[in-house]
Amino acid sequence: MKTISIDGFEVPAEEDWISVKKRQELQLEVLKLVVEKFESLGVEFFLAYGAVIGLVRHNGHLIPWDDDVDLIMPRHDYEKAISALYSDHNFRCYEFTRD
Repeated sequence: MKTISIDGFEVPAEEDWISVKKRQELQLEVLKLVVEKFESLGVEFFLAYGAVIGLVRHNGHLIPWDDDVDLIMPRHDYEKAISALYSDHNFRCYEFTRD
């Protein structure tokens, strides 16, 4: 994969970069829906990990080559949120757990 340097970071070259940028635009649209849903449920949640790093390091934007948005929340809020998302047919939920 070809890379280019942006702000001192090596990122995918433009032909790959466009797909990451489009993916981030879609992720932000989904994030807005999720935030709206979580706020309506009264659950506490936070941006975390790379999402926060991007906001700080890239002046309020996602990390240019990042392809996910990380959210964390207390376990009791997670149970409430995931239950509501599973029952709302506008959302498709996937859970990844470690044994």
